[in-house]
Amino acid sequence: MNSADRARTDARKEDTQTASRSGRTGTEETQRGKRVLVGFLGNRQDKDRTRYVLSKAPGDEGEERSWETEMITEALCRFFAPDETVLFLTKKAREVWEGDIVTRLASWNPRIVDIPDGQSEEEMYDIMAAVVEAMPEEGTALLDITHGFRSLPALMLFAVFYAMAVKKTDVESILYGAFRFGGTEEERATTPVLRMDLLLYLTRLAQGFRTFLDAGILPSAAVDLAKRKWKSPLVGKATDSIAGMGSALRTGLVPLLHRRMGNLDRALPEMKNLPRLERLLFETVACSYRDALFPLTAATEPAGERTPCATERTPVRAFSGTMASEGAPGAPEQKLDREEFERELALATWYLEHNLLPQAASMLRETGVNLLLFRLGLTQDWFCKATRGIAERAVKDWNEVYGDPVARWITQTQHPRNWMSHMGFSEEATDIAKKNPEEKIRNTLDRLVQEMRKNLEAWLALAPQPLSPSSRNGDEDA
Repeated sequence: MNSADRARTDARKEDTQTASRSGRTGTEETQRGKRVLVGFLGNRQDKDRTRYVLSKAPGDEGEERSWETEMITEALCRFFAPDETVLFLTKKAREVWEGDIVTRLASWNPRIVDIPDGQSEEEMYDIMAAVVEAMPEEGTALLDITHGFRSLPALMLFAVFYAMAVKKTDVESILYGAFRFGGTEEERATTPVLRMDLLLYLTRLAQGFRTFLDAGILPSAAVDLAKRKWKSPLVGKATDSIAGMGSALRTGLVPLLHRRMGNLDRALPEMKNLPRLERLLFETVACSYRDALFPLTAATEPAGERTPCATERTPVRAFSGTMASEGAPGAPEQKLDREEFERELALATWYLEHNLLPQAASMLRETGVNLLLFRLGLTQDWFCKATRGIAERAVKDWNEVYGDPVARWITQTQHPRNWMSHMGFSEEATDIAKKNPEEKIRNTLDRLVQEMRKNLEAWLALAPQPLSPSSRNGDEDA
């Protein structure tokens, strides 16, 4: 048995011994759905009596609350009325507080969990495990970190984020009693209870935005957090734009993506008065996606003047697409030009980098069709189904009869697209599935992106091939 195993065995033995006294095990999980106050108590023999004062949270009604006691846990129980109270105590802390816990907290179902002193990595692991086990599954936790000395606050937060992910615990508030140990008697008579909810909120929101940057999805919880905190039409609109960008990215609706990005871009300058951490969240998202999806916009900035702050950049060119008449008032019609092809290749690259292979394959095929439309001079109604049908039907003739390089390229995009769209129900797809299909498809699509980038200028300059009568007038899509 190694040292880590011995430490955990000893901790479990001690938990079993304390259970015989309390009637409850130290590792017993809190019942599902409860509201639980979780905290530590120190081992100071001097119990300083003070009046704990909890200020109103933003939006709360009523007076601020206060309670005079030597034990902050008692005051917090009276302020928040939890279903259960879980306190993590070292051996010395139990000797100091056990009697008070049993008598003063009886109305809030107190439970003591014995923890080691945290003098080794193994002991820190066991403390974190104990906190996680005490967190309510699909319930709500109130965290008291007043007596969390040395590594305990960090262990508490690690456990909280673990429980939020694994047990779906919602953290209602993080609380700290700011007792003035070195103050005068008058200063020690009153102790404010500080809410650290804003810091927790910002961390959770940043996690949501990180998910968006990594995967193109803004969790609904992050949207709710943003709107509940700021209650600002401007912030609400920007948050909706980010969520809408995620929806457009996942579904492949390019016009919606650009429209939402434009909305976010226009909202950012008005956010300059937000606190710096909140503003940074929105600017980070906007700049990241601008750099990835709008490469020419970023490239036109003067050398040496690029900045991570999206508010300083030229706004993204509005995208009203098909439907110039249905777009935002005053927005110019989206042009089918070289910049548009650069943006489409950038989006295909983003899809590949985020492992969204079906969207990447579809994006590349539509880029090829757009290139045929450009060569045919059909750039006015390039979103029109009938117009696109002309280019789609021309692919086969141009490839087989004329050996057109763009038509050949489009044909190659259809292979990985078909492998995925048929869900493997074809002989070719079944064969691919035996050979690391994800890598095969990604490499094929990446090769096609690089080929288009290398030849874009030459392909844009190619004259169109003749259109057959079936290409002009046919009713079936290629």
